[in-house]
Amino acid sequence: MNPRRNSSGSRKGLAKFVERVNAPQMKDDLIPFRVGMTVKVGVTVVEGGKSRVQPYEGIVIAIHRAGVATTVTVRKSFQGYGVERIFPIHSPLCSFEEVRGAGKPVVRRAKLYYLRDLVGKKAKLKTRFVAKKTGPSRHQLKMEALAASKAEAAAAEAKAAEEAAAAEAAEAAAAEEPAAEEPAAEEPEA
Repeated sequence: MNPRRNSSGSRKGLAKFVERVNAPQMKDDLIPFRVGMTVKVGVTVVEGGKSRVQPYEGIVIAIHRAGVATTVTVRKSFQGYGVERIFPIHSPLCSFEEVRGAGKPVVRRAKLYYLRDLVGKKAKLKTRFVAKKTGPSRHQLKMEALAASKAEAAAAEAKAAEEAAAAEAAEAAAAEEPAAEEPAAEEPEA
């Protein structure tokens, strides 16, 4: 037997285990992030006993993909200074929404760190304006389909629970019938 071999299972098995553990913590209602898009982040801030949502709007300059630890770096200009914040996208304290009408960014980079050196109008990204569509966005349609599938799953689960309860009741009734007949059979013997 090889002493260097992983005796507790293969690496693939470990990766599947980690995926299974992280799955409940991941959000499934996220917007499709792209580098260069303008997003509005709602950060829940707790001060004392009160909590409020603090808005933060800026351009996504980087996406770090790492499963449940995925983060986005959002940059905005505030009073002439560039401010960057890193947000974990699966955190329950952060909510994201795309700024509609901001256009589709024309960027050919995975990371827009060059924006840090640019000032004023040079720091703006070129955008390709797409005609505003009336009706729900692709993300809204996806969320509606997700809600419908969750409702179907809940209904199927409730139906299965009802059937299990009915089967249990039938088993209990079947078990009580022979028990009721046994004392009647014992009386002639006495």
